[in-house]
Amino acid sequence: MPHVPNPAEWQGRLDYEVHKLQDAASYREVTYNRLKELVAPPNDVDLLKAVSRMISTGQISVIYRVISPVTNAAIGQYPSPLEVPREMVDESTGHHLDIDPVQNVETVYVSEGQVEH
Repeated sequence: MPHVPNPAEWQGRLDYEVHKLQDAASYREVTYNRLKELVAPPNDVDLLKAVSRMISTGQISVIYRVISPVTNAAIGQYPSPLEVPREMVDESTGHHLDIDPVQNVETVYVSEGQVEH
């Protein structure tokens, strides 16, 4: 029978990771996928609900980073997934790219004070 994480355990790990973001002396960020690995929630829905509460209370902020499918380098970041363009130019290669919001955009969490508006 698979181990079902105790809600207090994974939520405690989430709180710990968020405190690390908030207390960082220099810029620090964590992607959704890395946060999921570190926290080991019972499922994606529970993690997304918990993170959404933290965003709504200002504990953390979220940005959406566009990753070039050609170079795998970041080519832009936006405060909302709705602002991510469908087409971009990878300045390092000059390629015009079609941006797939699922494949080419990663969710990144940072502390509130570290987001550039």
